[in-house]
Amino acid sequence: MKIVDALARLERAGQEHSRTTQKLRNAAVVLAAHVCTIVPEGVGLPRGYRVARLRSNVDSELFLEAPWRSDEWEESAPLLNATGGYLHGDFSMPLPIVTRDDVLRFAGDVAGGWLTELAEWLERRCDTAQAAAKVLHQ
Repeated sequence: MKIVDALARLERAGQEHSRTTQKLRNAAVVLAAHVCTIVPEGVGLPRGYRVARLRSNVDSELFLEAPWRSDEWEESAPLLNATGGYLHGDFSMPLPIVTRDDVLRFAGDVAGGWLTELAEWLERRCDTAQAAAKVLHQ
């Protein structure tokens, strides 16, 4: 294989890798943001996930925290629906973009049934609350 051919192949592979990674990241951000609208914040979710509310000087926003630490997020857990930049433009609240490795770990949990576990967990919470309400109404 000539160097020019090898370089062209490398360029095509690199472009495809970038497109695929961006699609994966976008899907994870959308899914994580949707989960944040459904489950309660500040409560431990199955497999150690948690919805956290971050506050800036302007407003607040919900993020799905992963149960692990990554190289990019030394001080806290990765926020799976973070898209980079700053929260509401507040320079004191940087939001690193979620990494490919973190998205792959999240995708693995989703593929392994995490959404089903999450639904079952939420149903159990609802049943417990309904039973408690019934006792209190007697």
